[in-house]
Amino acid sequence: MKRKAEISTIQLEGDLNESRRLMNVMMDDFTSDFTLSPISRSKLQCFVEHLKSLILSKDTHIAESELSDNSWLLKKGICFPLSLPFGLKVSELKCHGKCRWKLPESVNVFGYWRMNTREDVFIDMNVVMSKEYFGSRDFLNFTYHIKRAYYVCGVAIILKQGEIDLDFTIEDHDQMKPMLIAYMKEGRKFEINNRALLSLFYMQIKFVKKNNINRKIGVRIHFSPPDSFAKPFRFRPTNNNLRPSFCFQNKKYDENSPTPFYNNGIIADLVRDRLEVHFENFFKKKAIFIKAVMLIQCWLQNRNFDKRSDGFGDFLLYAWFIYLYNEKVIGEHMAISDILITFFQSVVSVNWNDAQLGLAKDIDSSLYAQFGEYFDYTFLDVTGFYNLAANLSCSAFNCIKDAAKSAIVKLNSFKDFDLLFVKEMPFTNYFDIYIRISVPETYISSDLPSLFPLEYIDCCGNYSRIIVRYLTNLLLKAWNDRVDLFDFKQIFNLGIKWKVGEGWNRKIESLIVGARVIQGWNNIITRGPFAKSNDAVKFQDFWGKDICELRKFPDNTICETIKWCDSKFASSVLCRICSHVALRHMRLSGQLLVRSSIPNFNGGHSRSFTYITNAYNRLYQFLRQLQDLPLQITNIHPISPHLRKTLSFFELSYFSVFVQFYISVGLTMESSGKWGDNREAVALLKTAFYIALAQILNEQFSRAIPYQDYLIVVLDQVLFRLSILYQREVHLMQKDMNSGLITSDETYLKLQEREIIIKPRLSAYLYSVSQLYPAFAATCRLAHQWLSSHMLTDYINDIILETITAYIFVHPFTSVPPRSYYSGFLNFLILLSSHNWLMKPLIVNFNNELTEDEMNEMETTFIKMRPVLPSMVIFTPADSTGIRWTREEPQPLILKRIVCLASSSAILLQRNLDSIPVVIKSIFATDINVYDVIITLNNEHIVRKRNRCRRFVATKYLPVFDYDPVEKFLQSLRANFATVAFFFFDKSKDNQKSGSNTCVSSVTYFTMENEELLNGSMVYNEVFDVDGLIMKFSGDAIELSPQSVSSGHPRYTFYKNVARAEEVQRKRRAEFLERQKECVFIIFKHQNINTRNLFLDKADKADQEAMDVVEISSNKNKRNEKYADVLMLSEWLVDIPTNLSSEWIMVPCPVGKRLKGVTSAYNKKGNRFKQFRSYLPGSIRSKGSENATLLDCILSYETNTFYCLDVIVWNGIIQSDVTFDCRLFFINSRINENQNFGERSKENPFVFKSLPYCYCQINAMENLLKSNLDFTIDGILFYHSQVFYRSGQSPLVGWLKPWMLPEILNVTVPQRLMDGKETEIGASQKFIDNYNIEHNHISSLK
Repeated sequence: MKRKAEISTIQLEGDLNESRRLMNVMMDDFTSDFTLSPISRSKLQCFVEHLKSLILSKDTHIAESELSDNSWLLKKGICFPLSLPFGLKVSELKCHGKCRWKLPESVNVFGYWRMNTREDVFIDMNVVMSKEYFGSRDFLNFTYHIKRAYYVCGVAIILKQGEIDLDFTIEDHDQMKPMLIAYMKEGRKFEINNRALLSLFYMQIKFVKKNNINRKIGVRIHFSPPDSFAKPFRFRPTNNNLRPSFCFQNKKYDENSPTPFYNNGIIADLVRDRLEVHFENFFKKKAIFIKAVMLIQCWLQNRNFDKRSDGFGDFLLYAWFIYLYNEKVIGEHMAISDILITFFQSVVSVNWNDAQLGLAKDIDSSLYAQFGEYFDYTFLDVTGFYNLAANLSCSAFNCIKDAAKSAIVKLNSFKDFDLLFVKEMPFTNYFDIYIRISVPETYISSDLPSLFPLEYIDCCGNYSRIIVRYLTNLLLKAWNDRVDLFDFKQIFNLGIKWKVGEGWNRKIESLIVGARVIQGWNNIITRGPFAKSNDAVKFQDFWGKDICELRKFPDNTICETIKWCDSKFASSVLCRICSHVALRHMRLSGQLLVRSSIPNFNGGHSRSFTYITNAYNRLYQFLRQLQDLPLQITNIHPISPHLRKTLSFFELSYFSVFVQFYISVGLTMESSGKWGDNREAVALLKTAFYIALAQILNEQFSRAIPYQDYLIVVLDQVLFRLSILYQREVHLMQKDMNSGLITSDETYLKLQEREIIIKPRLSAYLYSVSQLYPAFAATCRLAHQWLSSHMLTDYINDIILETITAYIFVHPFTSVPPRSYYSGFLNFLILLSSHNWLMKPLIVNFNNELTEDEMNEMETTFIKMRPVLPSMVIFTPADSTGIRWTREEPQPLILKRIVCLASSSAILLQRNLDSIPVVIKSIFATDINVYDVIITLNNEHIVRKRNRCRRFVATKYLPVFDYDPVEKFLQSLRANFATVAFFFFDKSKDNQKSGSNTCVSSVTYFTMENEELLNGSMVYNEVFDVDGLIMKFSGDAIELSPQSVSSGHPRYTFYKNVARAEEVQRKRRAEFLERQKECVFIIFKHQNINTRNLFLDKADKADQEAMDVVEISSNKNKRNEKYADVLMLSEWLVDIPTNLSSEWIMVPCPVGKRLKGVTSAYNKKGNRFKQFRSYLPGSIRSKGSENATLLDCILSYETNTFYCLDVIVWNGIIQSDVTFDCRLFFINSRINENQNFGERSKENPFVFKSLPYCYCQINAMENLLKSNLDFTIDGILFYHSQVFYRSGQSPLVGWLKPWMLPEILNVTVPQRLMDGKETEIGASQKFIDNYNIEHNHISSLK
């Protein structure tokens, strides 16, 4: 055993090393994608040099002015960017001295070594202001800030005269320090005289490209005083450089009160140049550190830890790297992943209060003590007087440490790369509870200065710093036993950028508090210390004696307690606590709102769940103790979602008189040879068990009624449906099928396997998740309510909806799973909308039962089988195929709608939390106007409505159960009209049904008034009469509405559609689609065998022969005709389908020869006329057709180019039974992603290219035909998006000449494609008739 353990440990270490290696490879690739192109870099270099030349120009002349007079700036189109706090105005200050423009001492460009990962690409330029510009004591009382702002305006005037686009912004979120951003105009050229300077300027700037949109490229212009401005020690945190008498002339405060934040803001400018040089010298030759910095910046940016005013700034990040290097914690020899893990570990483990962190050496510990007294965190620079962590708040750093803990684990798996460095994790997705605190202006102007006068002076207008700092300390104590992490987001009235000619007065409007709760967070009682103890006095002082009370607890202790609210308002406890402490200790009486709740949604457990759970527990106990059966019950499976509380159940006091729904429970009996090996005998034995069990239940427990396949038990007003799950029954069925004793299809076998084996196992996993995570059940109910409100519940099975929801709890996006239904629902919407269902499966690894190898095998299988798999694939330990419940639904169109709805709903929820209040109810409402048919049902026939009636009493009569007329009606609609319409309905309402016409023109548009259906029996009979409804759906009884979405192209209906050929094509098109729909239900391996026999078996024997080049001759060799009559051919598009704009795809066809190509090329008749080597899979000699590739191509002799129309087989995988839109995506991705297909050489004389395409919408078709194509258009092919590849003429593939489009489709065609023909009515039909006669073309349209 010891040897096995050692081998297992070695194997785990090997897997970890391999995962780290792959992670490093991904990091290298990721960082290499950020470099600016040489052309962009050259333009940026020229732009920077142009700015420097303008700023340093000696020809600049700016008039001298008084410090208190800034009115002259408005004449220059510049608005003074500084607003003084405390109600002070520059024009009213008694400032002595003048403002004279002086050329800067230097203009330095920094940042060439940085990998900038911001949304915008910026270079940092620092303008060092002249020594003569300042006085000896200008650092006092805002004089430095006023002069600095004037100098910024002077540079803005110079650059504006040079026609540079400018914006004002602020330095490090400090409103007292404005700066400039200069943007580079696209297409503008700059002349650089000093080429030597340009050659020395070797920047390697990086940028992030999001959504394929290049962000603005610009230069951030910082401003710093010269080194001689003041000595650094003048800015110790204990010094005073802002006199209280200057700020408040009518109030008296200590003139020597420290101003640490004021001092730190000035010294930050003073040492900027020195720090930049220090950072540059360190990172200049350490490429591995630069990559690590870039990845950490991506990590910080995705979590918004770097852009916030109290976050982890750039300078602090660079200094922290240098500190770790100096302490020999990291080194250049380490891999990137090891450097990142070490960095995150240091962030988590280092004690900032005791470590005395900094870049300077031999600093007196007393200096650290001074900084520690006024700042939450201290990290000193090379001078020892500038605190790089001055703005870092306690709440922000706690969130950073929490995210770093999660990152350390995720760095060991390369599959989590996107979650770490690509996927955004904003504030609105990180917490469970969100509270919005409004901050009135009166509070800032009156209450705040009276409570915290010295801090109010020191903050210099940054009032949010005071509020956040004090509120953090209060909530750490008040939420100690309810919340393990919380953070703030500040909402301001304005952003941090504004135009140079506009005014700017930024004020805080509100704070959003996000809290991550722990178990018991919604307890309405706060239990304090024992009564009459010293701690009890402190408890009363903190909370207030008016709300404290003594209470005796079950353990006979008497403690101080606070009751916050009644139990029905438990979800608002955190908000009430926050409101109380903010008002008591800070006088903050602003409105507090819980922004993380859903109106009219009960996040807790309703009474119905209590009834059901109690009844189930009683039944469970009785069955477990049952001893009178021949075989004992070994396991009881809670299959029903109601037992997991994941699906809403009607209140038992509001039963409908028509129907009752049962709770499914599965039973597993002990193994025994008495079962036998005969399926019929097993079925009879199960029925006998039902009868015997019913007798026992009726005698000893409760009423039970046996049926042939199940047992109904009525207990405490709840109906239970008990069924025996005998897994060997599936194996017996498989055995009988293999031996030919039964003729059941394999689909039925898979269905039985799913219900008997897979569903109970998956239900057990979900039940364990519901027990482990309290928020899971409520999240599932909310997700089901959302899906039902959009009438989509029938398109995603309930158990699959629970499985998707379970993913966010088993594999949470953050370090912990959601702990409230709101955050769970938001994460559910994000997962549904952001997961790439086309390219990736969703793997839900319950209990970590799937190994890494098994998950890799699932992903490999998914990639290989993707063309034939359904739109949604979800792997679990119970379902290794991933398609047991998603094989039929949701269809791609439905899944696309679900994804779009989830995306918009998630955005609305985030917006509601962030800044703009929205009506949450709108997320749970759908617009029925988008549907073509609205069927409103009579209220009397809806059984899911809540009608108060007498409670159900168990009698000798069994109530009707599990019968819903509405569902039966819906089933009949889908059975009759599934080929022409989708049907949607809301199970939670069930008072209306909607049918959406997406396929054919026979269902176009009609409406019925709700009042008629509710009050008139005639309309009621009309709706429920299926035969009458068929007549309405026939097309003759329905009028086409101009507003219908199905009438996107009005000219389509004006074309002649009355001839026999058009009718034949329309009918054949419907038959083809119906046949394809039936084929979808065939098991894939049968499809594979049949298709392989059709396309490839004839080729096996011939392909085994030597592949010598055979010249084409008049004698037809039989072995060269192996692909005869295999091409799918088009028909003239004589009937214009009404859904052409939504379901058909247009492909321009080049002039050339239609053929199929593997390594050999065959023409339409199947004759091989060329053989050559290519990069196609299977091109090299292979045995049989296992790796064969078969394409439908057009060969252009002029360019030796194969234009790929379609794919039939790729690398041995059959594609013919895949819909055309999927085949088109597949072949285009394969051809375009491999550059080898575009290369021509002696060995590979032909190139392969894909053809452009678009959906048949007028604008899209016109734009495609206007584009410059590299081939001559012969005609236009029109493919139905769902057509399979079948040999012979297909009505789902149409053909028109380009010049026919204006007449038939009302599509404008460029003159070069009109072939000299005029648009005349009937010209196209005349050409078609003549063409068929001249070419002896036999059409299927007769």
